Amino acid sequence: MNEALPEGVQFYLAACDSILQRGMQDGIGSLSAIERTVLRVYVFDCEQQMGGLTTFFYNTDSAPEVAAETALALESIGASGTAAIFRAAAALICRPTLQRVGNKWGDRLQQLDPDGQLDTLCNQIDRLAESVSDLLEVFVIRHRNELDRNG
Repeated sequence: MNEALPEGVQFYLAACDSILQRGMQDGIGSLSAIERTVLRVYVFDCEQQMGGLTTFFYNTDSAPEVAAETALALESIGASGTAAIFRAAAALICRPTLQRVGNKWGDRLQQLDPDGQLDTLCNQIDRLAESVSDLLEVFVIRHRNELDRNG
């Protein structure tokens, strides 16, 4: 860990990495409720920063359960504006009853969102005054005792 970073930031980064690794290795069911919140928000934030909502839904397979858990996790850390926009995006994309067209993500996205509403929602998230990363950092540090016990 980088010694130039404040200790709280070092803990936040190490906790997120540890939770991600354990969630991937042992499954999300092996994590505590606090850890699941951290995992869902951390994955959302990374994907959102790398490529927006499209990247998130592509890399998380657009599962309705993942979307619901992610929205609740965003609310849990205080990112209610992001959670509301995310729910609108999930309503567009997470529709398992819709018959799949083609095997490519672009074909599926065109079927689910022909008007490009997902891009508009992504732009709305970008314009929000709330920082999911900062809120997650505060959440992780606030729950440090529990995360230290589980990690």
